Amino acid sequence: IYAYPKILDADRNCLMDDAYPDWFALPNNREMYLFSNIEECCKEMEYPCTAEPTISPSANPTNLPTVSPSSDPTKSPTADPTKSPTDSPSSNPTAPVTGASGKIIYAYPKILDADRNCLMD
Repeated sequence: IYAYPKILDADRNCLMDDAYPDWFALPNNREMYLFSNIEECCKEMEYPCTAEPTISPSANPTNLPTVSPSSDPTKSPTADPTKSPTDSPSSNPTAPVTGASGKIIYAYPKILDADRNCLMD
């Protein structure tokens, strides 16, 4: 049983069990994805997780939500977030980035190696 990051869910948390993906245990990946405890996993992955849940709830719950409305509400509603759609497409749309071959270039993490880099292909 190892601690490992939940990178496939974008959860930024670590778990401790034996349900990690098989490729985490490959020789080039073990040091990067499998840890002896949750604290080590969180520290290495720079995740904001905590190692263990508390035994009891905190003594001082937050005061949210408030019991009454704010003292200074706005005098009028805020404007709409966007204007109505246009009747025709833009004359100068943003095009995807392409390489010399004309293929669209994508950026993605190189998760199967320990170098923690991104690739563009």
